[in-house]
Amino acid sequence: MELEDQIREVLKKEAKHIVTPKEVKQKLFLQIYDTGKEGFFMKKRLVASIVAAALVIPTTVLAGPTLVEKARILLNLEGTVPDRSFTTQDEQSNYTTTNLYAEEVAANQTAQTALQTIHTMYPQTKNFEIAMAQERKGTQLGKELHDLTLIVKEKGKDFSQQPEEVTFTIDAKTGHITTLIHSRANADGEIGKLVDKKIMEMADQLLSQLKIDRTVYVTKIERTLLKGKDGKDEGTNVQVIFKPTSNELPLVTVTFSDWVTAVAIDRS
Repeated sequence: MELEDQIREVLKKEAKHIVTPKEVKQKLFLQIYDTGKEGFFMKKRLVASIVAAALVIPTTVLAGPTLVEKARILLNLEGTVPDRSFTTQDEQSNYTTTNLYAEEVAANQTAQTALQTIHTMYPQTKNFEIAMAQERKGTQLGKELHDLTLIVKEKGKDFSQQPEEVTFTIDAKTGHITTLIHSRANADGEIGKLVDKKIMEMADQLLSQLKIDRTVYVTKIERTLLKGKDGKDEGTNVQVIFKPTSNELPLVTVTFSDWVTAVAIDRS
């Protein structure tokens, strides 16, 4: 069984027993490390996708179909799913995911605006290519849904060549970026060594680049030491939670690991 298929299977199993996003992330990180030996970077690429799947869903609305589908969207890379579109339907959700063509992305003003933001945050991505673009439209958990997910990566490199990449999801109505994931090949093991002050500075910079007012949030830092079944240290996951002081503001979560930086903005 391919590694991506194995991840999908564990997602389906774990989704039935989800308690909190932190629990999900811990279990899925360990599953990725303990499954398959196809290459370290391939496992890192999947970690980036799984982080988004766990972060993008608020604790209060965690649901099996939602989590599995979010992971499926982010794992549909390089023709894994050949269908132009597919529909997700359950008791609470009914929406269609459509794979977009390059010309559709070029003509989509929301996507182009988001790409400009990404290019400003990560200037090197101006020379990247779009590896995947998908649109979701319908209802999810009883609410209207319309968003776009794009992955840009180093031009001329396939994923087996360890490209740097950025994944982001945009609210198609507001143009707001709701999920941002920057993954890179040069993991150096330094994140776990950084003090809280430095971590907070890095998180604040990301919020500033996304034009989010840091001063209206109360913050908390959580560190998770990841260990394999053999007890081997597999790195540190540092999460900065920005709790809003007003119900009108989004909950923001920033996660750092040695190879991934992820931002999730929950406006629900």
